[in-house]
Amino acid sequence: MLILAALLLLQSPSTPAVHWRVVERAKVSWRAGSPSYELLMEAPDSSTGRDMGGRMLVRIDGKPLFVFTDTSGPKPFRTVGAALPEDLARRNGIASTHFYLVRTLSRTLGTPLLFAFPGQYEDHAGPTLILGLDSTGYPFVISSADISLETIVDLNGDGVAELVARTTVPQGFSRTEDCTVGTYDPLAVYHLSHGPHPTLQYDSTLSRRYNQAHYVWVGPAPRDQVAVKWCTGGKVSLVTPPD
Repeated sequence: MLILAALLLLQSPSTPAVHWRVVERAKVSWRAGSPSYELLMEAPDSSTGRDMGGRMLVRIDGKPLFVFTDTSGPKPFRTVGAALPEDLARRNGIASTHFYLVRTLSRTLGTPLLFAFPGQYEDHAGPTLILGLDSTGYPFVISSADISLETIVDLNGDGVAELVARTTVPQGFSRTEDCTVGTYDPLAVYHLSHGPHPTLQYDSTLSRRYNQAHYVWVGPAPRDQVAVKWCTGGKVSLVTPPD
């Protein structure tokens, strides 16, 4: 029995440690009165981490290292420019290629929120990683939902911005010079819940109103059997009415 165990051990080599290389290093004044936070975006070495995505780290003086690793697949974190619409990307509160700081969401926690964008796959939107700081100044994950941000704006006049995003990507059926016909994929409006560890909450009322004003509305869920036409200049209309 001991010989058999030894043979099995020899035939099952341990998984090699993943080696990481730094893709970006940045510093941010994330919390008033605190030293700067060091942000690192890393990618795995192709020979040891071929099935893994990237990881982000946050270094804070006197606190443990914060690490978030994307284990969903081998695609690297996207850049801010690749993940966000151009007008939203320009509003970054930090000079960074991979990290996005949003100061207009600071009222809920008293500090800005930090966004990063793990690798995207064709069958869904996002994902989008959202980090906040707890009362001690240590990062925590608010959300890593599969959403693609469209804009960040205060829709109800309460002084706190909402997130407008898609959870699915419209698929085009046909295209002309000025218009594209594709699937019904409504926008979703989210707000942050109150409390020391807020979560991302879907707002059904604001979602309906926003889609009625900027898209079309036949309910909160995507519908492949409903066709929508959107044209140059922003005009959107239903082609196939809902059942």
